[in-house]
Amino acid sequence: MHVTVGTALCYQQLGLEGTVLVHMLYVADMYVKDIETKTTLSDVEPKILRESVATAHVDGMNQLGPVVGNFCMKIAIAKAKEAGIGFVVAKGRSGYQ
Repeated sequence: MHVTVGTALCYQQLGLEGTVLVHMLYVADMYVKDIETKTTLSDVEPKILRESVATAHVDGMNQLGPVVGNFCMKIAIAKAKEAGIGFVVAKGRSGYQ
């Protein structure tokens, strides 16, 4: 089971934080091993491949999914403030989603 940040916030609001904690403990070891073996990169930033006023295509550069998701969400919010909508897609993210 993968828990996104949005799902984690929903769980917190419902008083189910323990579910998120169990998930984090379950995957933390896998994430650390992936970073140690360079299966997942931790020393690069996601990059924007193409963009318009309201859209963007991001290469996650094999970063963990939550890192790429956070990067994309910030872009989407900025675009939505400017254009009224923000639509961002990503490729090249690592993790167990």
